[in-house]
Amino acid sequence: QLEYYGYGRGVRFGVPPAGLWPWSGGDQFFYVAEHIFNALFLVELLFRIVVFRTSFLVKKGRLQKANIFDGFLVGGSSLDLYYASEREGGSGLNLNVLRPFRFLRLLRTLRVLQTVKVFEKLRELVTTVIASFMALFWSIVLLT
Repeated sequence: QLEYYGYGRGVRFGVPPAGLWPWSGGDQFFYVAEHIFNALFLVELLFRIVVFRTSFLVKKGRLQKANIFDGFLVGGSSLDLYYASEREGGSGLNLNVLRPFRFLRLLRTLRVLQTVKVFEKLRELVTTVIASFMALFWSIVLLT
C-alpha cells in the first residue's frame, strides 16, 4: 500500500510512469482491505476478551502483556480508521506509526504455524523476515 501511494506521488511530481500505472481501483482496494483486516482483528480481540474474561489481562498473577499489546494496536487502528480519518478537516492525529506493529501482531498470530510440519518453509521465511528488521533499521538510520 505504501509503495502504491509513493509511486502515485512520484508520478504527480513528474517521475515518468512505468508498467501498469495507474492501477485502476487501487485506492478502493486498499481502503476495503484495510477495513476488512481491521474488522477481523477487532472481532478476534473481542472474542478473546469474551472467552478469557478477567484472565485476558491478568493470568496467575501475571500481566498478559501480549494481550495488552494487541488491544492497544487494534484500538489504535480502529481509532485511526473510524474516527481520525472521518473527521472533517482531519484531527491532527496520525496513527500510521502503528503499521509496523500491526505486522508484528500478525507474526505473533502466526505462531500457531510453528507446530505444524507442513508450514516449515513458511516458518523459515518468516524467521528470515524478522531477522532482517535490525538490518533494515540500521539502513534507515544510515540513510537519514
